Amino acid sequence: MTNSISASFGTFVTSVGAIFAALFEAILNVFYSFLALGQAVFTGVIQFGQSVFKLGLDVFHWGRVWLRRRYVVIDAIFVVPPSILMERSPAANFFLLAILGGGYYLYTQKQGGTVKRGKKRA
Repeated sequence: MTNSISASFGTFVTSVGAIFAALFEAILNVFYSFLALGQAVFTGVIQFGQSVFKLGLDVFHWGRVWLRRRYVVIDAIFVVPPSILMERSPAANFFLLAILGGGYYLYTQKQGGTVKRGKKRA
């Protein structure tokens, strides 16, 4: 009778230990999955940013011109020497006109179609 009670108690302790080990492993797996998710999101955001930057360089044909002439991106849009206009792609010229035209449209809508003058002095 003692042998079966001690064997049962040993099996019980082993089972409880296995349950806690499995619980600990599950907690570690959940923690690891959150870390993997964070890493995947971070990597995705970085790759998205790189893709958008490369798209901008490709669309506006700035890859060679911008790096060779050391222009800032804003300067490359609005302050362009004639030599760069010849090297820039037609899509870039279209987007430049769209940006300038859209800005002019928003400006005229804000003004309400009238000329805003300063206050008259008495």
